[in-house]
Amino acid sequence: MTDKFNPCDPAQLDALMELANGATPGPWETGEASWNEEGDARYTLHGIKEVHAFDCQFIAASREAVPALIEEVKRFRKYVQIIAMQKKVHEVDEEDRDDECFKYAYDKIIDTAREALKAEGV
Repeated sequence: MTDKFNPCDPAQLDALMELANGATPGPWETGEASWNEEGDARYTLHGIKEVHAFDCQFIAASREAVPALIEEVKRFRKYVQIIAMQKKVHEVDEEDRDDECFKYAYDKIIDTAREALKAEGV
């Protein structure tokens, strides 16, 4: 995995899935903290007997991947909302489509959709 996770890159998604599949099956839970002489906290993972290389790689990759995936989900939700608004617009009766308020609202929806897509580089 690279330092910067790109959720739109199929190869990175495949690599992350490979790490997830190679990691010890969950669920994992954190235990109580213990403190070393330097004051650093150490945690145990319950549900995992030995930490293997895939577990460490999965944990490390998750630091970049999880926030990126959350942002991607938010982005797709925005697109779903835009599509839902457009669908509602198309459900309006033909005679109401000539109404000035409808035309204004429709133009605003289209402008919002275009701006969102432009901001995402689509």
